[in-house]
Amino acid sequence: VICHMLHSLDVKINVLFVDTGVSFQETLDTRDRVIKEYGLNVVTLMPEKTMDEQTREFGILYLTPEGQKECCHMRKTIPMLNAKGQYDAMIGSLRRSEGGKRSQCPILAVDPQMNCIRINPLVNLNDEQLAEYINVNNVIVNPLHAQGYPTIGCNRCTTPVMPNEPRRA
Repeated sequence: VICHMLHSLDVKINVLFVDTGVSFQETLDTRDRVIKEYGLNVVTLMPEKTMDEQTREFGILYLTPEGQKECCHMRKTIPMLNAKGQYDAMIGSLRRSEGGKRSQCPILAVDPQMNCIRINPLVNLNDEQLAEYINVNNVIVNPLHAQGYPTIGCNRCTTPVMPNEPRRA
């Protein structure tokens, strides 16, 4: 939705995409389609080590909750932190309706980790409003959403959400 909005407003800014090296092919294909159809400048950020290198050095981290947290830190957080200081502001797509810590997400905040202003323009949209925007505007969507994945991360940890599970399970 953010990418569609940038395209519609003809805003020329970098879009940061973290490719963990174990992203679903559908995610990479969606990124490429966004680049082609929306004409956005997508900057792909990568972790320092391949998954094989990381596994040889640390073992299979994503099998335990503690290891999964460390794996996410190495594969998602550090690549993003490597962009620290390059931008005065960053636009995110967090929404309060996603629950958990996100339920308190501000529209505008200082991000001390990235040393910039963080803007979350979708923060007040609920699921129905988001779906309506997507449908009305024919927004490019990762096909995994239609296959039971409300949120999509790495192909090692992300699975479709089963009935009665939380959305971010």
